[in-house]
Amino acid sequence: MTRKPKLRGQRCQCPACGELFNSAAGFDRHRVGPYQPMLRRCLTVAEMTERGMSRTERGFWVTARMAAGRFGRPETAEIPTDPLPGEGVAAAPLGSATAHAPDAIAGGAA
Repeated sequence: MTRKPKLRGQRCQCPACGELFNSAAGFDRHRVGPYQPMLRRCLTVAEMTERGMSRTERGFWVTARMAAGRFGRPETAEIPTDPLPGEGVAAAPLGSATAHAPDAIAGGAA
């Protein structure tokens, strides 16, 4: 007797084909066709593999594998080269003409 995996968080199981998915995004990716009764279907195992999906050791389909040693980023993700918002930008010193003082914003004298 095999144990049924626990479905917590984003993990889900397709009611049509029974496959397990690590996220709702993976589940959505495996459903294809127009949104009309009897026309939407599940991808086959071969089709999911062909589209870059893979199965984890626990049997859940994922859209991208995590690279070893890189927690939280899939192998296929590009590393951004631009700084994050707020990084690399120096704040204006207090009392400067560019500081956001109420008088400066209202157009009054400092």
